[in-house]
Amino acid sequence: MHMPAPHRQQQHTGGRSRKCDCRRQTMARLLCHPSLQVGTIMIYVAIILFSLAILLGLGFIYRITRKKSLPKAAVYAHGAFAISACIVLGVDILQHLQGRHYMQLFSLVNFAPAVLMGFVLYFSGTKKNRLPPLVIGAHAGLALIAFIILVAAVL
Repeated sequence: MHMPAPHRQQQHTGGRSRKCDCRRQTMARLLCHPSLQVGTIMIYVAIILFSLAILLGLGFIYRITRKKSLPKAAVYAHGAFAISACIVLGVDILQHLQGRHYMQLFSLVNFAPAVLMGFVLYFSGTKKNRLPPLVIGAHAGLALIAFIILVAAVL
């Protein structure tokens, strides 16, 4: 009579994929948890960066309605947060081309004209021209719609 070979005990991997080989280091083991994989972290980083840009943008709207000038450091930070978030979102989408990230891609496509309008606002502000209210409204509206789409894609 043929006896089947005894099965090896499988090591408990805590739900990690086999691609992640980090059994010996505690910190690495935590980072290999599926909920903290790079793609997942990147989308949340993008949302946080966009949130910071939105908060600064709301501050700009407040200052503009009070006829106050915008601090240059805040303008640079707003642009840096928004552009960094677009780059992180784009990298996340490119890393998961086989996945179905249509809503995230749609969000990025909607952020693109908002970024271009941001450049228009920046350069018209550096020339000491009055900022065009229609471009301000379109920039804020498109960015807000794209952000809502992005958050809905993650939920």
